[in-house]
Amino acid sequence: MDLASMGPKPLLPNLRELEWHVVRPDTPFSLVFLFLNPNLRQLSLEVDITDIPARSFNNLLQLLPTYTPLLTHLYLYTHVSARDIQTELARCVGRLRSLEVVGLPPNYHTDIVVNALAVAPALLEMRTGWLAAAPGTPEESRVEFQDGWFRTMERLDFEAPPGRAISLLSNQFRPQSLTRIRLTTGLISDNDQLERFLTVIATTIPNLTLLSLNMWSPHLPIPPALVFSTFRPILQCRKLTYFELGHNHPMQLDEGNILEMAEAWPELKDLTICEDPVIAPDTPPGLSLSVLPLFAEKFPALRELGLFLDGTPVPPFASPPVFRHLRELNVGTSRLEPKHATSVALYISDICHNAASVVKGKSAWHVSGVWDLEEDDTPYLTSSQAWAEVGKIVKSVHQHRLEKEKSRQQAVQRQARAMVTGMIEQIRNGGDNSTLEAKVKELEAALRTTLGDF
Repeated sequence: MDLASMGPKPLLPNLRELEWHVVRPDTPFSLVFLFLNPNLRQLSLEVDITDIPARSFNNLLQLLPTYTPLLTHLYLYTHVSARDIQTELARCVGRLRSLEVVGLPPNYHTDIVVNALAVAPALLEMRTGWLAAAPGTPEESRVEFQDGWFRTMERLDFEAPPGRAISLLSNQFRPQSLTRIRLTTGLISDNDQLERFLTVIATTIPNLTLLSLNMWSPHLPIPPALVFSTFRPILQCRKLTYFELGHNHPMQLDEGNILEMAEAWPELKDLTICEDPVIAPDTPPGLSLSVLPLFAEKFPALRELGLFLDGTPVPPFASPPVFRHLRELNVGTSRLEPKHATSVALYISDICHNAASVVKGKSAWHVSGVWDLEEDDTPYLTSSQAWAEVGKIVKSVHQHRLEKEKSRQQAVQRQARAMVTGMIEQIRNGGDNSTLEAKVKELEAALRTTLGDF
């Protein structure tokens, strides 16, 4: 039975979101038509079988604007060759006038499709996702964004090979609304080329608020470390509140680099810098734990911080600056010997005063292939377990601090109530005013201890 030819007769006419994931070749693709309806706003279609005919997808793309005229989110991940469906996909995008978010595999960003997306009247975000390209499909599209394209787009989430990533933004592209970029690519080993690319971003999108660059790759050999000067162009983006950098190699920072970032990004809330490098025998040590108070002092708005740290204990500060809003300290694959876990945890707990702060590391699969992770004595697993212990101790210290503060406040409240009762009694009995004034001052001092100045 051809369900598509029956017209819109949805089983669930009020359905707003639909995720359709096909993993079995015996699942009739046309069943999706039973759930399409005029009220549908979000459709995610993922087909993990390779022999589905292109005509099935073309049929869907032809009818989708009729079945779902108010669709705002479309995610399409398939193994069908881009050449076979690009024409209908471009037409579909052109007819869905309410589309705000579109997610496609990178090989679907052909000239005709990108040109259709470029003039979509309501588009706010474009995403890509890794999916193996179908046979005969070019792995890279060389489309460059042109001036006047994507006038309404605010967010770009792109995954592409290095060559495509570098050519993605051209000097002709002048986005009017774009403020958030997430770019996932392979290793860009040429720092000069990367610096030129970042200069283009800083020049064309000065109002950037979010920049995520993930150049992490499972393939060896590991390229040379990134240097801070390569990223200096991004410091021109003064409105940045989120910066994330992923790479196989840690990036060394000194105090001057940290101060430069703090001056450029005073409102930064999320900062991650190569916290998850591939660990090898020649991997340099991470940043000293002593940088944490500097980050706490210079980035007071931080909610999340990710760094590759050296777990060697350092002398504690007498009165260190503290993170007031930090929710997560991500140490990635940072190295830590188990014998230092307690001292490191106490050091961190003195800096992180938000009870929601969590210390966490990456899962073992992030370095799969570098070591035999089945052995309990691998350096990664040893560090991972040590950091897990640090996280437990930090949480315990926070809980103890909260309970202690709660007990202190309750004691002050009891004292204040007793003093107020005594004052009332003295007033009733016509007591000495000088004694009463002394008790009032004592009460003010007790309340100030709990509440601060009032």
